Amino acid sequence: MPDHYWGVGYDNGYNTPKTDTTTAFQREWWWINPRFLYQFKKYYFVGLNVDYNSTEGSKPSRGVVTDATYLKYNRKPINGGFGLILRYDSRDIPVDARSGLYIDLRSTAYSEAFGGQNDYQVFLIDYRQFQTVGKEGHVLAWQMKTRIANGEVPYGEMSQLGTPFDLRGYQWGRYRNNHMFYLLTEYRNTFYKANGKMSKHAAVVWLGSGTVFNDQEITDNDLKWLPNLGVGYRLEVQPRMNIRLDFGIGRESSGIYFNFNQAF
Repeated sequence: MPDHYWGVGYDNGYNTPKTDTTTAFQREWWWINPRFLYQFKKYYFVGLNVDYNSTEGSKPSRGVVTDATYLKYNRKPINGGFGLILRYDSRDIPVDARSGLYIDLRSTAYSEAFGGQNDYQVFLIDYRQFQTVGKEGHVLAWQMKTRIANGEVPYGEMSQLGTPFDLRGYQWGRYRNNHMFYLLTEYRNTFYKANGKMSKHAAVVWLGSGTVFNDQEITDNDLKWLPNLGVGYRLEVQPRMNIRLDFGIGRESSGIYFNFNQAF
């Protein structure tokens, strides 16, 4: 697909203009990621994470072809990894949670020994909590997520912000670095009919912030935070299954998202 690559770090993502000569390239990407989980106690799971992926660019613009990270890893696009998963999940309905807690811990090692071309490690912590506020269908949800990558991390495997599932409002791939952290709070309001029954329509608002960084390069108070807020509409097409339409706003950026189920 045609895509854009701004380089590594907040400064490159913020300061590099998106043009056919500075950021454009063709990206070929595939990803195979089966996860096997075993429930050993109520709400508790342990499992294996298997991850094979490849990101390879072609037809790079002048700005992309001079990027050191792109040059180093584009000829080594294949990555293979195995890791462990520990999970606690007490959500009532995972795709439309109104109560419960979700904690996902993963540690995955990528190596030439597993059929890849790069050696690096990825650690992920994903914390989500959901609380019904007042009436059923009025939900306050919040999420804290961090992804830490160490070693020979290719540009396609760096931690990114701006996907349809985190800080909605930034272009996917614009902000990337070895490490990522964000906080997000969302209020979900299902509307009621005149007869007091829940309708199929709901609205959401959210507020959040996040950053990408490399712990080897930051100094005191050097983190650049990306603000994020937005509104959305939900239509229940089946019981607890929604179509979602979101409009997110970031720093000098915005985006419209059409997808299924809740964002997290």
